[in-house]
Amino acid sequence: MLLVMCLDRMLLLCTVIFGFWRDTHAVSPVPSIPNRVPALVGSCVVIPCSFTPSASHSALGRQGRVVGVRLRYKTSHISILQRTAFSTEDKSTVSREFLGRTSLQGNTDDGDCSVMIDRVHLADSNVYELALKGHGQNDWGNASRVNIVASESPELPVISGVGAATEGQMVSLNCSISYSCPSQAPTLQWRWGRGIQEKSSEYGEPQVLQPQGQGPTLRTSLTFIASYRIKPRMRCEAVYPGGRRVYTVKVLHVTYKPVILQLSSYCVVKGLEVLCRCSVDSNPRPGVTWSVNGSVPPYSYNTSVGSENGTLTAMLRGHMDTPLRIVCFAINALGNDSHTLLQAEDGSLLWKVIPAVCISLATFLLSLLLLFCCRKSSGKRVLTCRPPVYPGDMGIYQDRMPLYINCTEVNNIYTNGSYQLVYQNCTPLFVRTKQVPVWVMFKRFLCCQ
Repeated sequence: MLLVMCLDRMLLLCTVIFGFWRDTHAVSPVPSIPNRVPALVGSCVVIPCSFTPSASHSALGRQGRVVGVRLRYKTSHISILQRTAFSTEDKSTVSREFLGRTSLQGNTDDGDCSVMIDRVHLADSNVYELALKGHGQNDWGNASRVNIVASESPELPVISGVGAATEGQMVSLNCSISYSCPSQAPTLQWRWGRGIQEKSSEYGEPQVLQPQGQGPTLRTSLTFIASYRIKPRMRCEAVYPGGRRVYTVKVLHVTYKPVILQLSSYCVVKGLEVLCRCSVDSNPRPGVTWSVNGSVPPYSYNTSVGSENGTLTAMLRGHMDTPLRIVCFAINALGNDSHTLLQAEDGSLLWKVIPAVCISLATFLLSLLLLFCCRKSSGKRVLTCRPPVYPGDMGIYQDRMPLYINCTEVNNIYTNGSYQLVYQNCTPLFVRTKQVPVWVMFKRFLCCQ
């Protein structure tokens, strides 16, 4: 019995001694850091770092720092020598380029070993190694690598959510951006690039997320109802201190059932030929069919389909012997639509109008023909007036008639032994009369007709 008690005490003592030895010679913790950390020139960058502290470290950590942190880098890819950018053990080893710009950002008592680099330069882009040293350890533990990428332009925000929606569907989008300097966090703003829906939109409050082992992320949300009439185009804009702005654009793909555009859908009748046009707005692309008097179009009818600016246009052409009723149908996976382009009454009215127009035209042409014939026969009764013929050797003088007077001659005639003067007088006898010649009366008669 006494031997058993001695063995129990010896076993307990060995366990305690082994525990103290394990804590004293324990391996230093290995830090957990991201592979890549972006940095903005002129700002600061925090390298997220975390580890799991042991129970003894946590107990001793309340009395003082128990974990050392060191950040080192190489001056070139071919160099094997490393320089120190930050160290909690010996600050005299810190490189002159980082002196006064690096500090411990986290609390190692809580397992946070994050390191901050202030006033980032382009030359700070490099691969760094971060290592930890446990309490009472002489050597640094295994290091973890991180690639710091310094840039003069901030990283773009990321819009996540659905890429397509159906007409009338409630849509929620998230915009997020990661930043490396908590003291100079950006702000996020939603802006409508097309299809303003301020009244029907809801904007979520910005939230700061801290993923494990990652830097802080700012996120905001936008909720609205999808509509194909607006074709929404959203923009998420990040504004940094100092006025620098970056943004990301997202166009929402909205699907909807077919809608026949009535203003650009119609039928035109030319003589005995009918030409119909049916324009359809739809997403996805619809199928278009025709109905002529309640059935499929005759084989002699020609159909064609074209698309322009997202609008599908279908054409129907054919011969129309009788009044027709033509209907256009459009269908896709979300629904259908139809529109009557030509009523049968429209055709019957046309067939009533055509004979009336023909009769009116024939009457008009007949009237023109009769008028032409009358004008032609009137032209035949008109006589051409020739120069008047004056009656001669009648001893009658008419007004406006030429007057001729013959000269007289005196002759000496010897008769019975003496000479006698004989005068030959031919003076005409003038007679005034009001009688109108017959040819003048005939001329006046013709002119009065």
